[in-house]
Amino acid sequence: MLVIHGHLSFWLSLPLSTLITAVFALVIGYVYHQERRVHVHYHDNGHRYAVCRAVGNVKSLGGYTGVPNIPPPDIIHLGSLGSIVFDEKVDFFYLA
Repeated sequence: MLVIHGHLSFWLSLPLSTLITAVFALVIGYVYHQERRVHVHYHDNGHRYAVCRAVGNVKSLGGYTGVPNIPPPDIIHLGSLGSIVFDEKVDFFYLA
């Protein structure tokens, strides 16, 4: 989303999206933990299902099919060793 809608570079978006995800996880985890402390006999299957359905129905996040047309990362120049161009699947494998 940061690359497509925010027009940021992939390399800046990578750590930034990790940070944003961590903040959301902390907030949701804190709320979830507080709710579990209040309700002793708590069944969370319904909440997990509701969250999955809610996120899956957000079209701007790609919905259930994912985000189309994500541009490849910028080329990594390695000086005399050459460069890494993300135009083949194996490049994305090593990136992951």
